[in-house]
Amino acid sequence: MDITGLKKAILPLVDPEMSEKFLKTLNAFIENLQDKDLKNNLHYSYQDIYRKIYVNFLNQQNEELRFFLRYSVLEDLISGENIEKVSNLDISDGSSEELEYPVYYADEWLSLVNSDEIPSSAGDDLSKMKKTQTPAEKLKDFLEKHSTEKRNLEKIVVLRQNYITSIHQYWKNILMSIVTKDELETASFGDKVKNDSDIAKMLELLPKLMAVNQRVSGLLNQISSAVKAIDSLKSDVSEEDLAKIQQEESTLIVEEYKSVKQMYKMCVGRQGNEFPILIDQFMPFSFLDRKKVIELIKKVHYLDPDIFYRKFLGIDSNNPPFCLLAPVYGKQGVCWEAIPKVNRETGRGKIAIPIYPSVDEDQIVIRGLGDYRWQKMKEIAGFRWMNEGLTGHYYEYHENMKAEKKKGKPVQFNPDLKESFIENYILWIKFESQGMQKLDKDVRKIFWLYMPFPDEVKEVLKDRGFHYKQLYENDQRKAVSQGY
Repeated sequence: MDITGLKKAILPLVDPEMSEKFLKTLNAFIENLQDKDLKNNLHYSYQDIYRKIYVNFLNQQNEELRFFLRYSVLEDLISGENIEKVSNLDISDGSSEELEYPVYYADEWLSLVNSDEIPSSAGDDLSKMKKTQTPAEKLKDFLEKHSTEKRNLEKIVVLRQNYITSIHQYWKNILMSIVTKDELETASFGDKVKNDSDIAKMLELLPKLMAVNQRVSGLLNQISSAVKAIDSLKSDVSEEDLAKIQQEESTLIVEEYKSVKQMYKMCVGRQGNEFPILIDQFMPFSFLDRKKVIELIKKVHYLDPDIFYRKFLGIDSNNPPFCLLAPVYGKQGVCWEAIPKVNRETGRGKIAIPIYPSVDEDQIVIRGLGDYRWQKMKEIAGFRWMNEGLTGHYYEYHENMKAEKKKGKPVQFNPDLKESFIENYILWIKFESQGMQKLDKDVRKIFWLYMPFPDEVKEVLKDRGFHYKQLYENDQRKAVSQGY
């Protein structure tokens, strides 16, 4: 990508007054890079430009715009060998691999939200909580609800079909291997019972299929009710208002931008570098592009196999969250949403990862997934989160540490519960998985029980120290007592 024409391609898309103000501030800043006031002025002026382009991008798709939104770059602030470095940044579209690990740049995120493939990141609209709404507002709400429920129904129906296909296959296996009456006398005992495992798997899937069918029925009823309400309201809405509702894609993008901006800030962190443009003075040693992030997510997923698994209303899902690659100088990956409210059965959560890392790349991605892990388990546990499972046992450990601290004992821990968990999660994935003991033994025990490594990793760890060996042997005794 040739970045030398970015400014010429970007600035004409905003109004002349905004463009002139930005250029004036940019030139002044280039002449005096140490001036904090000029830096702040450029920050806010650039934010206005970026917001304008983000909201209006869909009507002006081209390579320069995509690159600008994706990497927050203007050529005036890049020089020397950095020009080549930046020019080689990834501008490819998402491949089929992202279907398993959906990692997207800002420009792709915008398009996918607009096409309803990624649900809007905005919270509940406060206007919907008003006691009185105009017919047009009510109609808009019902249209959004109808669209969401249709999308959820499509996903649940696909899941149902997968269950049915699996059951058919197991049933087919049983029929093919069943011993007939004529063969019964000469058949071995093994031949008579060899289809037991297929029967067990089929019986395991049947209650899941029933749960999915119930959800399908519920969604169909909700869709039917929404359609009736839409038909009823249309007669009360003028053609002009109806046209506005049908063309209101810009409102969706404006609201999405507000959420995306917050994700950017969260990636930067409270004491991070909030400068919004890629610049020579802050050029990172490396970039967290899509390929790297997917590789790191795969690594964490391997070491924490249940990180994306959840069960809701009898329906199993194992979907990695949507991941936004944020064009900011960041020191932390963050979780925006662990379980989406619009589709708690099979919907994906959302995390954000900064493209320009200010700390170790592995740590950034692991931190984002650790944040996701904590929030997901807390939401699954509901009001019992302090009393059971991973969150309950970790909460108890954390309270014990606080009690020890009050007694004056020299214990070291982060007083913030979630941050304490995330810090230990990083140590668990990055070091403990390699046999390097970094955790308090109580934390290691909790994680081993509720976030176990895969068996092949455990097999290696059992020879790396007494604590791992003890935990491994506890697993073996438990397996024997349960008849495995």
